[in-house]
Amino acid sequence: MRTNDEIIEIIFKLKEEKNLSLSELARRLNMAKSGLSRYFNKTRQFPLNRVNEFAKVLGTTPEYILGFELSEKTPEFSKEDDNPIQKELEELISKLDSQVYHAYDDEDKELLIEALRHAVKLSKRMTKKEIESHTD
Repeated sequence: MRTNDEIIEIIFKLKEEKNLSLSELARRLNMAKSGLSRYFNKTRQFPLNRVNEFAKVLGTTPEYILGFELSEKTPEFSKEDDNPIQKELEELISKLDSQVYHAYDDEDKELLIEALRHAVKLSKRMTKKEIESHTD
């Protein structure tokens, strides 16, 4: 886990990358600008109980802020069709439809296709929620 100073440095870097002023970040976090300033001045410890809020506002994960994962960003999709999971599922459906998989009988293929279509539908719903959460 990162130290308090490292966490603050990560948050500051992400704030700068998003071109957020201290006031705007405080507004999005629903906290006083003076309180947020104390974190950046390192006169107050970062509130670990608010890491999820900071992560959401800064477009990253709590795990990244705390140092438990290397990837800085959460996957962001500008539109529903950008979801790579959805694309892979649709390719599998297409291959099954085109008789590429001869090991399966027709009934098995239909069941697989139906399951994959449900997975695509779920993926679209999840992507839509992700897009909406970043536009709030």
